[in-house]
Amino acid sequence: MKQFYHLLDGVVDEYGVYLFMGFIFLSPLLIAWLLRWARKHPGANRPVGTFPQGHPPPRDPYKDPMEFNEWNHKTWL
Repeated sequence: MKQFYHLLDGVVDEYGVYLFMGFIFLSPLLIAWLLRWARKHPGANRPVGTFPQGHPPPRDPYKDPMEFNEWNHKTWL
């Protein structure tokens, strides 16, 4: 594995700019191909995302939510 990573590092070091430009120019073609495939297969089962099932946990109605102020601003970052 060490030889492979050394080879990969050398290829990226030598041809990184060309690889980047190639990916940039090929990405619109890939996007167009995906959109065309989606148009040809409208009934395909493609997951859009995952959504939680069930109900959220109950909140304590007596506990105040934490307010933003100058003393606890670091906890918000």
